[in-house]
Formats: sequence, structure tokens, C-alpha cells
Amino acid sequence: MSDTIEILLVEDERELREELAEMLAANGLSVAQAGSVEEALHKIRARPDPLLLMADYRLGPANAGHLLAGLAGDPALHSRLAGILLMSVSYTHLRAHETGRNL
Repeated sequence: MSDTIEILLVEDERELREELAEMLAANGLSVAQAGSVEEALHKIRARPDPLLLMADYRLGPANAGHLLAGLAGDPALHSRLAGILLMSVSYTHLRAHETGRNL
């Protein structure tokens, strides 16, 4: 088991996902990425160590509720999660953060 909890960042907008992952990694965090509910569930199943799930609430045609239902429906996945953080991030918010503006 690793000493570091990895973050699984789930965001359907590729550019935003990559920017967020880059910001997290720049702060010394270990980040894996998924672009959909199905990809996230697959990555959680494939990982032996617990991870922190950080997911956008809106995931294309699905949403975080679909992701949570997938997790709830598979008890084997419960021990693979250190925590869940649902977020709503947009480019507007990200750009405001980068420039120090308040929205």
C-alpha cells in the first residue's frame, strides 16, 4: 500500500480536467484522471490502494449521481475510497482564480 493517497479527478471536459490535474500535481499531489463515469469506475476497480475521488457534478450525459450509484452498487469498491469530493468548476471560475479576481 502506498503512503500517498492518489486523487482520481473525474471531469468530462478534457482541457479543464488536464488543467486541474496540473494544478494539483504542481502542489505535490498524485493525480489520475478519468473523463467519464465508466472510466472512473474502471480505474477504481483496477486500483488496489484507496484513493480520493474528486468529481465534477456534471459529467456529460451523466452526473455525479450516476457515479455515486455505480459506487453504491458495488460494495467491493467501498474500501477503495478514502473520500469523495464533488465539485462544480468552470473555465470562468478557473480563470478568475488564476487572475485573482472574485466572481
